[in-house]
Amino acid sequence: MSFFAPINQYPPCGMYTTGHFILFAICLIGIIVAIYFSRNLKRKKIKLITKAIAILVTILEIEKIGFNFHYGYTSFDNWLPLAFCSLFIYSCWMAGFGTGILEQCGSAFLGGAGIICGLAFLLSPSTSLTMYPMLHYLCCYSMLFHSLMLYLGLLYVMKRIFIPSVLNYRYYLSFCLGFCLLAIIINSISGCNMMFLREPFNIPLSFLGELQNSSQTLYTMLILCVYLTVPFFLVMFGYQLMQAIKTRRENKHASV
Repeated sequence: MSFFAPINQYPPCGMYTTGHFILFAICLIGIIVAIYFSRNLKRKKIKLITKAIAILVTILEIEKIGFNFHYGYTSFDNWLPLAFCSLFIYSCWMAGFGTGILEQCGSAFLGGAGIICGLAFLLSPSTSLTMYPMLHYLCCYSMLFHSLMLYLGLLYVMKRIFIPSVLNYRYYLSFCLGFCLLAIIINSISGCNMMFLREPFNIPLSFLGELQNSSQTLYTMLILCVYLTVPFFLVMFGYQLMQAIKTRRENKHASV
């Protein structure tokens, strides 16, 4: 069956293909419906949803690990959940089950990176869809995983569970920097490519490959800086823009 087929047994779905657009449309509709039915939820219910998603993605990730081991893909790159988007798993556990700083750090990744990372993958799924057919476990899981990431990210910001601000950036920075340093250590010891901090893999930006070939250190520092700043500040800028538009409309209506 193609659903659990090994790599290269069937033609891959690919990016910007009919299969990709079908999966994207399904995910987009699902996210819109989920956000609509979540619009009136209170913080306690959202935390319960976060817990449920934490358990769900952990089970699905274990299934992914089992798949990789079954076919002999046993290097760290193939099974250890330490890609940047994989931090969604840990952030769900921290935000859903944690308290205090742990909860703040988990919420910071969900609200500070979930929207950008989830949407970026759905628009450009450069990993699983380039290696497996559309109706494959890893393709379906990847699209679901990033849809949940986008959904929770939107929910946390819309319901102001996490407010992307300069003050709250410290929680995002602490969370991401810790995992990035761990990835760099593992890459240095094992020669792996956790979080693409060692090489760009399938990222369709040629200058990254050229930079990595000329200076490994500069490449790693660039990707590290992107992770630690771009997702959060894009979300913060978008949030502040929406708040400014909302305030302007309220003032306009008040003056009428």
